[in-house]
Amino acid sequence: MTDEETIRNFIQVIYPRAASSGNADVYAALYADDALWSAPNLPDRRGAANIRFAYIARNTDIDVATKLEDCAVAGDLGFATGLVHVLEMPRDGTPSVTYCFRAQWVFRKIQSTWKIKYQIWNDKPMHLVAPLFAKAP
Repeated sequence: MTDEETIRNFIQVIYPRAASSGNADVYAALYADDALWSAPNLPDRRGAANIRFAYIARNTDIDVATKLEDCAVAGDLGFATGLVHVLEMPRDGTPSVTYCFRAQWVFRKIQSTWKIKYQIWNDKPMHLVAPLFAKAP
C-alpha cells in the first residue's frame, strides 16, 4: 500500500473504528506523543495522554463515520480533510446528540507508522452534512 493509500484507509477505516471502539487506549494510539487535538467547544488537548483523558472524560459511547475528501503525502508528512459524522450517546442516560464536523488532519510518519500530529475540527450545519451520511436503501 502506498503512503497515500495508508492515510486514506486510516481516515476511512481505522479512525472511525478506533473512535467508536469505546477504548481510550486504542483511540489515543492514533496520535503522536505531541499531537494537537482541537475539537469545537472543548479545550485543546496536547499529547496522546491528554487526548486519551479527553476521550474518557466525555463519558459517552460514540459512533463515528467519515467521508474523506482529499489527502496528500510529502515525505514523512501527510494531510487529509473530510467530513465527520458523530452520534454521541451519553452514558448517563441523557439524550443522544449528533454532530457533523469538517476535519483537518496532519500526519507524521514515526518509525514507519502514520500518527495524527494535528486534528482540527469545525462544526458544520447538520442539514448540510447529515444527508451525506444517510444509508442508501
